[in-house]
Amino acid sequence: MKKGIIIISIIAMIGIIAFMINDHRNKQIIGNEVTAVIEENIQKVYSGMYAEQYGITDIRYEITGIQKNKNKYINGDYSFAVKFSCNANSNLDPIERSLVAFAVEDILKPFTDREYETSNGLKISARNEKKSYIQSEININGELARKNGEKISSSGGSKPKSASADTRPQDAWNCATDVVRRELYNYTNVNVSSYNNSTVTYTASTGIYTIKGTVSYKNQLNAKVNNKFTVQLKLTEHGYSDSSILIY
Repeated sequence: MKKGIIIISIIAMIGIIAFMINDHRNKQIIGNEVTAVIEENIQKVYSGMYAEQYGITDIRYEITGIQKNKNKYINGDYSFAVKFSCNANSNLDPIERSLVAFAVEDILKPFTDREYETSNGLKISARNEKKSYIQSEININGELARKNGEKISSSGGSKPKSASADTRPQDAWNCATDVVRRELYNYTNVNVSSYNNSTVTYTASTGIYTIKGTVSYKNQLNAKVNNKFTVQLKLTEHGYSDSSILIY
């Protein structure tokens, strides 16, 4: 009987060691593939509108953790967290800082908006296990702009300003361009009509801005597409909330 217990213990130990080796190998693969995607998407940020408009440079990152999910059916096999830092213009207002943070966070979009599968068939995500927030921390010019664990919200966690006066039409347009670019993330050469060539209206009773304009982009066949868009959103002190978009 004692011999049988020893054999069972040895088998259990072998199983644990095999699991640890496999887990370590999986984390190496995830780290390498996440790094490749992040590096590619950083270059997209540098070539995008916000880099020029807000002076985004020197984007750095650190993968701060890769963990196996307890319930892979909720959020894939593994999830991971990333810490970003970047430089930007020093005179950014709160909304502009928020848009910079959104642009940097979009580097992780392949891991947050859809199921990402690695080369060895693992399903991974940059969201936490309950999918309630993106696991990223973003620092701009050395100051924290978005902390890890902050809930997904385009409002930046701020209370809305009073809806009694329309004093921020250009802020609304800036936020609308962010909504459009997020919607067309998988396309290239996205160009949104300028503020002067867009229309911005405000409904005081609801606090909703309606922004209408045009957008052009290249589709998967590299053909140029011209569309119109309508975005509705509410402004907050540090960004926007309750956004919706129609591209037609």
